[in-house]
Formats: sequence, C-alpha cells, structure tokens
Amino acid sequence: MMGTDRRDIAELFAPVKPGVSLVRLLGHKHVHLVISPHPDDDVIGAGGMMALLAGSRRPVVVVYVTSGAPAGRFRSGVTLARRGEALEALRLIGARGAFFLPFTAQDVRATPERVRALLIKIIRLAAPRALYLPCPFERHATHQAVTHMVVSGIRRQYPYAGELWGYSVWSTLLPSPLVKSVDISQVAHLKRRAIEQHVSQVAVKDYADGVLGCNRHAAVFNSILPGRKNIRYVEQFLDMRMLVQNRRLSIERFARLALFQAMVDVDAQSRP
Repeated sequence: MMGTDRRDIAELFAPVKPGVSLVRLLGHKHVHLVISPHPDDDVIGAGGMMALLAGSRRPVVVVYVTSGAPAGRFRSGVTLARRGEALEALRLIGARGAFFLPFTAQDVRATPERVRALLIKIIRLAAPRALYLPCPFERHATHQAVTHMVVSGIRRQYPYAGELWGYSVWSTLLPSPLVKSVDISQVAHLKRRAIEQHVSQVAVKDYADGVLGCNRHAAVFNSILPGRKNIRYVEQFLDMRMLVQNRRLSIERFARLALFQAMVDVDAQSRP
C-alpha cells in the first residue's frame, strides 16, 4: 500500500506513456531527476543529455515547479496547453514522466517554504542517482529561487549523496574543471524537436535555433576534446556537489569559486 506521501505525490505525476508505474519508478536505483522551474527549461538546458540517458534505459523524470501560467491561473487553458506541450516534448526524448506542481512564479516568491517542502518530498521519495538544477549563473529570478530552495532544502532536510549538476538555460559556461561537457551530436535533432513542441513559447522566440546555437558554440570553443570534429553539439553541466558537501558554502560564493576556476583554466590554456 502507498504511504500518505506517495499518494500525495502520485496525484501530481503524469506518465509520458500509459503503463508507467510510479511505484516502480520511485524504487529504481538509477533515476535521473531534472528540476525545471518552467515547462521547457528542462529540454532547453538538458534535453540532449536526457535523450542520451533515456536511450541507455536510465529513467528520466522531470519536476515542473511552476505551471508557466500567470499568477492565479493554474487551471487555465494556458496551464493545460503548456502541460501538453511538456509531455509531448518528454515523449520525444524518451523520458518516463513528470511531476506538475501546483505553483506559479508568484508562489515561488511568496511561499518559498511551501514550494521547498514539496520539492524535497519528491526528491526524498525518488532518491535519484543524479539531480539536475539550473546553475547559479542563471539570470532568471525564478530559476535562481528554485536552485536556492532545493539546495537549502537538501541541506536542512535530506542527506543527499548523489550527483548534483547545474544546467544552463540561456547561455554557455566557461570551461572549468567543474564543468562536464556532454556530446549530444547524435540526439541534437531530438532536442530541437522537443523544444519546438513548446509551441506557445517558440511562437514568441526562436528558442530552438538560439539554444542549439549555444550548444554548437560550446562544441567549437569549449569542448574538452579538441580536434574531435565529429562533435557538433555539446551540453555543459556544472558539478555542484560541493554545495551539499560543505553546508557553510553559500551558492553565491560557490558561483565565484566556479568562475575563478574557469578563469584559472583559461589562463593556463593561453600560456605558450
């Protein structure tokens, strides 16, 4: 029988395909959990990696923290449309399912403890092998708030020991010992199609071209495998485990340390 926590969580879960068992999914030892502030941040920042994991039979699950709709309109047509777009994008890249939380961006600002509690409950139940968050260099206020609340929640409530990676939504990262480059060339077409499923968003901005452009830029200039011309698209992930290993380290100080490491690496590579 499902415990109370699992029953509550089950009401928020939507499988990508019929027949996906949440009970079996939460008991899988190789779950990769992506925390996405809005529907579309996940595939924009990590869609290629998600497709690679799914192709290797690693269960990929997303948590959409906000509905993507304006404040006070969680059950509006906007929310339903964005939910459908997100599920279709996840189907394309092979993810198992997603949790759609009942919050808006205003809720993230006004009731952070409530949002944090539900996020930590899901992370605790999923016990992921790897957890993915927006990296500390994100410019969007909601992205920053979600990362802060997950890190602080883990520190206070859950002794997380898995991998912790930061993904970038709108920009590339400087090369650094803390940055992992993932070759997504073979699944870049799936990432593009997944982004394009978010019709309501790409109608405003050409996210697919912009994001794949960033991934192309990373492959040309920031690849850790110089000379490999077959690498055309790269996603980058910032190793953020330091934040849970050292609870006194603020996210802001960690970001400065990560930037310092990147600048030291650039200086070393530029020397004759």
